[in-house]
Formats: sequence, C-alpha cells, structure tokens
Amino acid sequence: MPLKAKFFYMLKVIQYFWEYLRDFRLTLGYSYHSPFEEENRRLYYRIIILAHAIEKGLSLKDPRDLFGIKKLRDMMGLLDRYDVGFSPFPVEMAKGAIESYVKLHRSKTPDAPFLEELEAYLANSETLSQCEGNGGARNIEPGHFPSEASRQVGQVFIQSRFSCRNYAPVKVSKETIRKVLEIAQSAPSQCNRQSVRVHCFQSPDQISSLLSLQGGTSGFTESIHNLFVVTSELTAWGGYGQRSQSYVDGGLFSQNLMLALHVHGLASCPLNLAITNAKEANIKRISGIHQRERLIMMIAFGEPGEENLLAARSARIPLESVLLFHP
Repeated sequence: MPLKAKFFYMLKVIQYFWEYLRDFRLTLGYSYHSPFEEENRRLYYRIIILAHAIEKGLSLKDPRDLFGIKKLRDMMGLLDRYDVGFSPFPVEMAKGAIESYVKLHRSKTPDAPFLEELEAYLANSETLSQCEGNGGARNIEPGHFPSEASRQVGQVFIQSRFSCRNYAPVKVSKETIRKVLEIAQSAPSQCNRQSVRVHCFQSPDQISSLLSLQGGTSGFTESIHNLFVVTSELTAWGGYGQRSQSYVDGGLFSQNLMLALHVHGLASCPLNLAITNAKEANIKRISGIHQRERLIMMIAFGEPGEENLLAARSARIPLESVLLFHP
C-alpha cells in the first residue's frame, strides 16, 4: 500500500477516536449512571427494569418460591423516592407486578413473612396509592398463534413491504399516525425499557433541512412530505455492556414501525443516520430533539405516489449465507 494511502487510512482511524470521545461525553451526561441526569428520569427506568424482572419470573412455567426478594425490596425503595408526577407508568407496572407476585405466592407459601411485608407495602405506600396496577403476567391462549391460512397471509404481507421513493403530496393525518404508533409499540424492548421516541415532521422546510443533513435522499427529497426521526433515550441504559443497546432497541422498533405503516397502506423508506456526532448535534438543534436522545434513523413515509410504482429490486443473498446450523 502506498505511503499516502496509509496516511489517509490512519487519519480515518484517528477520527474514530474523536467520535468515541464525543460518544463518551453524551454517555457521561445522560446515561442511567450519570450524576448529571435528573433523578426521576433515572428512577423511571430503574423501576421498570426491576418490575419487568419480577414479571419474567412470574411468566416461568415453575417459578422458584419467593424469587426476587432483593429486587422487590430494591424496587420498593426506589418507589418511595419517585415522583409519580413525572410519569405514572413505572408505578403502575410495579404495583401490578407486586400484586401478581402476592397472588401467586398466597397459594404456594401462604405463611411467608415476606408476603406480609409486600401486602403492608401495597396497603400503605403513598406512591402506589396514586395508581392502578398494570403489570405481572398474562395468559396466552392456544388460539393466540395464527392458523396455517393466517401464516400464509402474514408471510405475503411481510415480504410485500418495500422501500418507496415516490410519495403523494399528502400529509398523513395525526389520527392515522397515532394508530400506526400503537401497532409499532408492540416491538420488544430490553427489560421493557421502551426508550424509543418517535419525532414526526410534516413541515416542508423542516423536512428539507433534516434531509439535507441526512444526505441520502437525492432525487426524491421533494417527494417526502412525512418524516419520522427515531431516537432512544440514553438514560435508559447504564454500564459499558449496554453501550450499543439503544441501537438494538431502536432498530427493532423501527422495523415494527415500517410494518405498522404497511398495515395502514402507507409506504416507507428507512434512511440511515451513519453520521458524525457534529452532524447529529445539528439535526437535534434543527429538530428540537433533546441531547439525551441518541438518533437511530429517519423514516420517510406517506401515501404511494402512483398506482404503479418502481422500486429497487434489492435482491437477497442465498439463505445458506444467512442461516448457519450448529451441531
């Protein structure tokens, strides 16, 4: 390799280091472990994580007697510090988990002192008294899974989604967008954190400014009249092992979001945000997105522009290159 080329690639590697430093700065300011992030936001996610840990135990075929005592006590301590005015959701989830836990163990270990501790907390907690329980485990009936005919329809539906680059000059109604998001919210999320936020833009000037920074819509920018920016709150994540998890949760949600658009007869096109931290900061500044949110992707969407559309063929590699069976 020529010396000039080696020097060029070395500069690229150095740029990685600079971007990682900018990543660290965001993590320091807004992650779950950050001393600079507001306490209620950190408690919000921590309570959800602990409540979901109890839910997972309740969903096991044969849960261990009195499992998760430390987690429950930790959760009760956090609930006592939490302001329900921030959001009732984690309190509803925690209360439902505790109620389901007590109900299960009253038939298994009725004389356990810990159950009396939980029942006393349910009766006397000022935090829990402000909310109804909405957590625990749910029954999945045999008819929940699709029939053979439904599976065939589902396969055709999923495989019929495509990336559209030709949209009608129509703004999708807010009512339809809300219905789309209700479906998209069924996406799985690590420990039920649900850190994803979806910002919807329909102003032509704002969309144009955002797409100029994204840089990947040449030839169809003017066709886009509806745009999502998908993000993930960094406060949901803590610890170096979770440093990339916001992108996993955000990616799962984004795929569900595009399928939800497809359900409503709307076309979509995912737009990558493989950008520098400086460009991400500019996007946040223009859009009003908070610094604590990590950008995942943009999604152009809307009514198809024509009855007969052209779409990139986007051929798929052989299944054998994707699926690897291990002995």
